[in-house]
Amino acid sequence: GVRAEFDGADYVLALSRLAVAAGGAELEEDQVSLAGKLAKEAAQFELTQEAKRGMFLPNSSKKMVRAEDLVYDDAPWLSSSMNNVQFLSAEVSNEVGAALGLRSVRKLLISGELHLQDLSCPSPAWIEKQLANFQEPALIAPQLLDLADSLGATKAHLLFDFRTHGSESILQPNLAGLQGPAVLLFLDGVKLGAEQLCRLQNLPPHQHGLARAARVGPGLLSMYALADVACIVSGEALFYFDPRGTHFVDPEQKGVRPVGKAHLFVNSDMPRKFADQFAPFKVFGFDPARGFNGTLIRLPLKHDLCDSMGPDSGVSP
Repeated sequence: GVRAEFDGADYVLALSRLAVAAGGAELEEDQVSLAGKLAKEAAQFELTQEAKRGMFLPNSSKKMVRAEDLVYDDAPWLSSSMNNVQFLSAEVSNEVGAALGLRSVRKLLISGELHLQDLSCPSPAWIEKQLANFQEPALIAPQLLDLADSLGATKAHLLFDFRTHGSESILQPNLAGLQGPAVLLFLDGVKLGAEQLCRLQNLPPHQHGLARAARVGPGLLSMYALADVACIVSGEALFYFDPRGTHFVDPEQKGVRPVGKAHLFVNSDMPRKFADQFAPFKVFGFDPARGFNGTLIRLPLKHDLCDSMGPDSGVSP
């Protein structure tokens, strides 16, 4: 007889037939929409692992591929810089992707399957908009200290370091200009990972995920009122954010673009090979040979601020 309703296997079969009909070519818009609807229906059933592995779903390029090769994007502020990852089509929600057993960006990062070095970095236009009313140097210290409080730091210290550090053993020659005078913010007991650093810079305040939003200024973005490039050590990682793309230059990239980088230095030879790169961070107990229970935000001063913010040399608390 005729069944009164479909079950999960029917929707999986329909998706497979759609994939066969497409033959590896891009789907039409209505076909992508149909695939999204079939996937949503399939997610309502308890499918076997075999059915999930054999399922076909549309990717972000409108092609049908095996679900086991797809990742759903639950961290768009990170994923924008990822290569060699096949993302699930936006026609299929993250909730449906999770129900069908797909992996997510966050799960890949947590599991260590995805070794992220390139990070999403805010654009100069976004920064300029956020800093429109907060660029006076006198306003920066209150903004940074308010940020420390919103992040839950037990202690926060601002340090003015007017020394010039060595530039022989650094990651690349273009970074030599970052070894000069800087302002450092130390957040005691606060560790910021790649995801949170990107979230704090690329999303509006209500999406930062903090217990309370910054009360003074634009939060972490206020650091760009002092520096063109933000240099950050937190936990076991060294981060750089270069919104104008003037220091981290990719020779294969045509034109400049915002660049974010993450380097895991614990249990690596980085501190030995690039001793000068780590030298400016050796304050407040930081030792690159081990993880750091805190965060150091180092802001190499823009050239026009160097003369106006302190002595020619030395360290000033």
